[in-house]
Amino acid sequence: MSPYVASTFAVLGMSENLEIELRTAGESIGVSVLCPGPVKTRMTESERNRLSGIVSTLADPVRRSAVDRLADTTAASGLEPCHVAEMVVDAIRTSRFFILPHPDMALKGVERHIAWMPDGTAPGAREAGT
Repeated sequence: MSPYVASTFAVLGMSENLEIELRTAGESIGVSVLCPGPVKTRMTESERNRLSGIVSTLADPVRRSAVDRLADTTAASGLEPCHVAEMVVDAIRTSRFFILPHPDMALKGVERHIAWMPDGTAPGAREAGT
């Protein structure tokens, strides 16, 4: 999961900074960033994007259980990809920066960081979809 999480943080940071730079330069192009949460894709079933030489984490029963919980959460509350696509198009047309198909889940993530930061607490494990 670390490469996936790192890439999502990188995309968010890059998008925030790019938006500021474009606006400061007076450019008329905007930036939107999708924080999708559960979407009914087959991401949890796919190993095709794994870097060569990286051992599959799905062989570990604890990690397999976490992936299974994520798949269950996606099945229960995931949105159809076409619905998320409509949200993306609308956000681009209306110049909205954040696209949050599951705003409550996104805000829980921000609240977790706010709770950890003041006293330097290490991040804790979390349930899928939170």
